[in-house]
Amino acid sequence: MHIGTRIAEKTFEHAADNTGIKRRAGVYFLGHSYATHLPKTGTDLGYIEEFLVHKNSKTTEIYTHLPDGMRV
Repeated sequence: MHIGTRIAEKTFEHAADNTGIKRRAGVYFLGHSYATHLPKTGTDLGYIEEFLVHKNSKTTEIYTHLPDGMRV
């Protein structure tokens, strides 16, 4: 089943409100957090790049906070 972006955003906002999270966050933040932790689990950088829909692996390296030249 496919859900729209706005439904995902509203669901995330509702969950954040119910947990008392004060910091403004959204699905972009959720995706960033998820992607940042994937290298720590040994996930291939190519998969992360595809997940984030990046066209350049350098962008993914920056996004996931990998040191320059480090590849997972």
